[in-house]
Amino acid sequence: MNMARRDFKTIVFAGSHSHEKSEAIIEMKRRLEGINYTVYIQNQITTDLFPPEIKIDLSLTRENCYVRAVKRSIAKKKIIFFDRGIMDDLPDTGSKLFDQILKSHGLSRVDVRDRRYDAIFYFRKSVCHKDKKTLAAWIGHRHLRVIPVFRDKQARFNLLWKHIQRVLGIPKPLEIERKFLVEILKNSLPTAHVSLNVVQNYLKKELDGSSPRIRLVADCGFLSTHLMYKTVKKKVSKLSREEQEIELSQKSYERLSRNIDLDTVSIIKRRTYFVYANQYFELDEFFKPYNNLVLLEIELLR
Repeated sequence: MNMARRDFKTIVFAGSHSHEKSEAIIEMKRRLEGINYTVYIQNQITTDLFPPEIKIDLSLTRENCYVRAVKRSIAKKKIIFFDRGIMDDLPDTGSKLFDQILKSHGLSRVDVRDRRYDAIFYFRKSVCHKDKKTLAAWIGHRHLRVIPVFRDKQARFNLLWKHIQRVLGIPKPLEIERKFLVEILKNSLPTAHVSLNVVQNYLKKELDGSSPRIRLVADCGFLSTHLMYKTVKKKVSKLSREEQEIELSQKSYERLSRNIDLDTVSIIKRRTYFVYANQYFELDEFFKPYNNLVLLEIELLR
């Protein structure tokens, strides 16, 4: 089932089960209903009831059925909250078996990590080995955000609410980022990370002055699976841009490729995602048209 073809967002509340995570889901539902959203919640499967291969099969089936049902809903503004997603099962299943199960469904990690969900909010618990491994399973998703532990529960909820507003484009779909010029990496990053190969091309400018671009993205570990996006960015201020992004089919990508601005050049780079101090970073190493250029980027809420 193509989870990408839908007119609503899907958000995962990832991490180990906790009372506070469950409370956060209910609180976010209450706040969204206050602005006329219909919120659907799919609770997690009790881990101990099934062996990993059955649990993942069941999770995939349940999610697909749930998305089909919500697609039929007549609600104008709707969203799905998943209490844990497929990648949460990777640490307990093990890489080899996990990939075998996905392959039996015609899927890869790119499909279940990047294509099924619009955003991942990872609820941090006390620092422990399993917490790190589960967080690492989600690294690579373009909208992964870590929700750290706060002494004040409401402060945690308020941070989560700001992230949800950003995902939904409330009041506008803004991108606020900072970029830093850094030295070329001589060794691999000493923390969990995922690298993606990116080919980016600019299309002819639209009438409103916005700058559309298309990207072809491949996980370095799963090169057989490609993701394609069209992104339109419009400058709002020196520090922020209005951003709209949609995933493309192969046919749509090829059609848009015929509209590439010939006065621009293709950008080829390797993007590496990693988490440090509960912040999600993107490290871009450029190969074309620049040489020896590395930028570190972080997206901010304001």
